[in-house]
Amino acid sequence: MTINLQWRHMASSYEPQMPLVVGWGSSKSVGVLPIDRRNLIKGSLAFGLLSGTVLGTTKTLSHLNSDGDITAELRNSGPGEVIRIKRGVWTVSEPIKVAAKVIFEGGVIVPATGSVVEFEQDIQTTSPGPLFNLRNVQWSKGLPRSSARKRGSFLWQTYGGIRLPGIAKASWFGALEQPGHDNTLALQAMLDSEAKIAVLDGFFEHTANWVASGQTLRGDADLGQGARVGLKTMIHGESFADLLANSAPRSPAEQAFRGLSTRSGAEDIVFSDFEYDGSAREHFDHRDGYRNYLSDTGGKAAGKKSFRRHLLRQGGINIGEMEEDEGYRAPSSTLIERMHIHNTVRSGIVANRAPKVTIRDCRIADSDTDHLIYADRNPDILVQNTHLSGYAHDAMVVISCGMIRDCRVTDLAPNPIDGLDTQSVLWLRSDLDQPTLIERLEITGDLSTLYKGNNPSQIVHVTGERSAYFGDISVTHQGPRFANTTVFGAKFASSRIVIERLTASAMPEGAMLWKSDKKVSDLSIRDITWSFDDEIADAAALMQFGTLSNANFDNFRLINGKVDALVEVRRKARGVNFQDIEGSDRINVLLTEEVGFLS
Repeated sequence: MTINLQWRHMASSYEPQMPLVVGWGSSKSVGVLPIDRRNLIKGSLAFGLLSGTVLGTTKTLSHLNSDGDITAELRNSGPGEVIRIKRGVWTVSEPIKVAAKVIFEGGVIVPATGSVVEFEQDIQTTSPGPLFNLRNVQWSKGLPRSSARKRGSFLWQTYGGIRLPGIAKASWFGALEQPGHDNTLALQAMLDSEAKIAVLDGFFEHTANWVASGQTLRGDADLGQGARVGLKTMIHGESFADLLANSAPRSPAEQAFRGLSTRSGAEDIVFSDFEYDGSAREHFDHRDGYRNYLSDTGGKAAGKKSFRRHLLRQGGINIGEMEEDEGYRAPSSTLIERMHIHNTVRSGIVANRAPKVTIRDCRIADSDTDHLIYADRNPDILVQNTHLSGYAHDAMVVISCGMIRDCRVTDLAPNPIDGLDTQSVLWLRSDLDQPTLIERLEITGDLSTLYKGNNPSQIVHVTGERSAYFGDISVTHQGPRFANTTVFGAKFASSRIVIERLTASAMPEGAMLWKSDKKVSDLSIRDITWSFDDEIADAAALMQFGTLSNANFDNFRLINGKVDALVEVRRKARGVNFQDIEGSDRINVLLTEEVGFLS
């Protein structure tokens, strides 16, 4: 059965207006066609009616000072009926469930304040533009994410609105592709619809949003190649410190958090197929402005050692859980795929302590003050077929365990923030005594852009005595002749590490395979091919350790250059074995110790 709800043109015409938030304004003149469902013709004839024909009693109301109300028509509909909303702005004055199939053909629904309109079937639309006017939808401030001041943002939701079963699109809720327009309320209303799939059908600016449990947030593939689809962080004039100090925010725009997150304890979250632009270069606090924050103690002007990075709350996707978090729990599982995340103030993806995280087929670049991926304490994280580039602060990727497979790093660049340098590509922490697997990792770029002052930068920074496997690693230098860097480095004692099938090409003079003045044990390095950028490159050692025990070096090929020692141990070596070392004419000795050397 089909019910046609349409606008009757009266003396005063309907003129949509754009309010401050989103959506469509009300009309001064309304024509309402209330349907007496008892008089509707039954049977198959109802499905052959011409558009605009109304069966049963038709009543025309004119010169109303409010919108037409279709609460009863929607509430009393059955699952086998179709309601067509043809023109006009139609109010729903109380919470209802809609069983009928609803087709929007130019009309707009306005839920009353606090009212939820729940559609039990997927809606359809035949016209562009918003379907829902959000003028009565309000922000609801949830629990604070954390008791810690530095992470004290609230988890926001909308009060009132729409519920949809299958799919929801941002434009239905009034999201606009307009520079400087904050779409946060429209996007949150879409996410709070709890539709299984929330679609970004354009490129929208926003402040911060939270994805619902069991929900997929994805870009609209129907827009075609070349269309920019996704989100861009709004530029606000306040500093992050001022926003963080606001104890009574009225909306996400009055808080320091920027980016995407989820409801606390959400189930099975998916982010896919859209771009996230963190707009870091345009923000009030960019570059030297970051230095204006005060130190944690003493209240003196900021300097290199007093920089409070925690004040900067802008990132990309944040599903991480901190120790002091009380109001937030990470999702049960998260899939992040085919995303392009770039230009963030803090990390592109934060996923620490979040279980079952998969990041695949993504592009992630450029973090001003943090990492591209930060995911410590994740025993089952998988980063696969992901392209990393640009710069970060400290390490580009931080993990404790899990797997990285088929990833590549290119276009290394200096961090534009003075003193916040990229020091490592990968920081392998030891927060959990769980194994880590790194396979088929390709790193190509200017290694001299990795900088750690007077100390060598570390392409892979290993910390702690825990199990790690590296296989099929490729490192190619594209830059100046000299760089103070090492492929592997350790700040603390480390153990149980296997490295095999590593190819290092065109390496700069000053580069090493491993450099650490700490204890290293249970180490296996085999099937290594190493070439310098310059045939006449001369190095004191290819690998250097503080103490070394139970180590095996097998099948090394030094293509060019010369090294005084393959392995240099500063203090004591025990149980060190060598096999199949090629290029002996380029290697003076295999092992030297501080007390002497053993060839």
